[in-house]
Amino acid sequence: QRQCRDPRLAGPVTEASLTAGDAAIALNAPLAIRSSGGTTRADGLDLALPGGALTGALRLHPTGLGGDLALAMPDLAALSAALAPLDVALPLAAGRLDARAAFDTRPGTARADVTVAAQDLHIDKSVADIGGLGLDAGLTWDGRRAAAEASLSGPFGDPLRLSAALPLRPTTAIVPQVPRGGEIAGEVAWQGRLGDLWALVPLPDHILDGDLDIDLTLAGPVASPAIGGAVAMTGGQYQNLETGTILTGLTLGSQLDGKGGIVLDLSATDGARGKVAARVALDAETIDARLTAAKAVLVRRDDVKAQISADITATGPLAGPAIAGTVTVDRAEVALVNAMPPSVADLGEVRFKGDPPPEPVTPAGQGIDLALRVAAPGNIFVRGRGLDSEWRLGLDIAGTAAQPRITGAIERIRGRLDLLGRDFDLETGAVRFTGGTEIDPTLDISLAHERDGFIGRIQVRGTASAPQIGFASDPQVPEEEVLPRTLFNRSRQSLSPTEALQLANAVATLMNGSGGAIDRLRGAAGIDVLRIDDEGDGASVTVGKNVADGVFVGAKQPVAGGSATVQVEVEVFGDFTVDAEIGQEAGSSIGLNWRKDF
Repeated sequence: QRQCRDPRLAGPVTEASLTAGDAAIALNAPLAIRSSGGTTRADGLDLALPGGALTGALRLHPTGLGGDLALAMPDLAALSAALAPLDVALPLAAGRLDARAAFDTRPGTARADVTVAAQDLHIDKSVADIGGLGLDAGLTWDGRRAAAEASLSGPFGDPLRLSAALPLRPTTAIVPQVPRGGEIAGEVAWQGRLGDLWALVPLPDHILDGDLDIDLTLAGPVASPAIGGAVAMTGGQYQNLETGTILTGLTLGSQLDGKGGIVLDLSATDGARGKVAARVALDAETIDARLTAAKAVLVRRDDVKAQISADITATGPLAGPAIAGTVTVDRAEVALVNAMPPSVADLGEVRFKGDPPPEPVTPAGQGIDLALRVAAPGNIFVRGRGLDSEWRLGLDIAGTAAQPRITGAIERIRGRLDLLGRDFDLETGAVRFTGGTEIDPTLDISLAHERDGFIGRIQVRGTASAPQIGFASDPQVPEEEVLPRTLFNRSRQSLSPTEALQLANAVATLMNGSGGAIDRLRGAAGIDVLRIDDEGDGASVTVGKNVADGVFVGAKQPVAGGSATVQVEVEVFGDFTVDAEIGQEAGSSIGLNWRKDF
């Protein structure tokens, strides 16, 4: 048998296809393959892709790879749809891409010239609604050094420009490599309004905007390059939609030492007189940061509004800095509202039968040590469900961010509870944190009302996760008789039907914050007000609805019979309202009211 020293192979490939999910790749035309002298050539490449085609030629040499390729994708949305079943995220709703590459990786003849152009790129609106984008990029390689430039344009001011260059050497392993000790040089530059780009950031509860100026450089060894240049922002604004934090007049300045270290200085206001400032010094391994706030309203929610002063530091390794400092609550308003109807149960984590148990997860923040003091000498007002109270607090937070240990207490200064028109004084009130691994403070709260020498008390004991509400009195009576004697000055058996209903609703309000049967009936009827009043001369029922913004219309009917009256209340402006009451027997009345909450 004679050994063939110069084998030759030639022939066409007339059919080839690959299918994965909805993505299909197939030959549009026969592919000519020839092999001679150790080199294999593929000419006439014409592959149909989802949304476009790849054409050109490839050459496989013994010491490298060469080719001339062209990629035309007039419909990137089709490519995105084809890749979706494969769990490949390409969230493009529209766009066109054209790319060309001419390259040779063989030592001695190494070169590359690549261009990429994309027009009318539209990201899926479920991800971000930012409008049409354009991308122009190019790469050149002369066998010694590779240089790349890219420009991203869109409705966000100047184009975002990036450039980079690094040494790149050909090898006999086909793939070029960066030589040991090779140095990189790069630059990122952009000026524009950050809000136009923020839609691309996957933080839906945060909004950041402002005039941003980025001019960063990158230089040094590829393994540890140093960052230089500057980042600045003026006229900025930040919003946290979960806490209601709003910072305006946001400015950001930076100092980069060219050795990998960066110092960021930030200042802002809460939209009024409150001020917030931060200074963060970073390098590759450590952080040294300080945050200060001076009477800044940092929480604005329907249930909580808080003005805060703070001085907090974070120092140490990036993976686990120590956080220490003080937080003073200058003033807070807490409204007692329900997050969800009390009848809806939280099932917690749900697992299907047969599923393997979840892998143990290391809590985030395990290496972050805490040493914080949270204090408020007063001015914490808790209101709602008939409660009007003021509190003070002093808490120490230690442990780690993953497992904080809280000690201290929240204590009452003064307060009262209005329950069916009876004022209960807040005799004692304390919420104590014991420093346990689970944050579940103990409760010690007592409210008292005195009537004709009889003192009735509502007592809350237990823990925050399982509060226990009880009743006591002086002189002592059975627990179930305390509220009837306190509210109506009679025993439970002597209550009228109206009083019994009022008592049931009062107990429901205390136990779970609901309005009891009356509240459920009001919701079922689709009205805004359903109230039963016992005015001494007989009980009456009031129903009504807000028919327009600032306009209430209602009707009041005595339970024992008699003429009904129609009530109309109109908010004129600010804190002024005009109300009128019209009845057949009682006649008509009109009044002008002014109310101011302090």
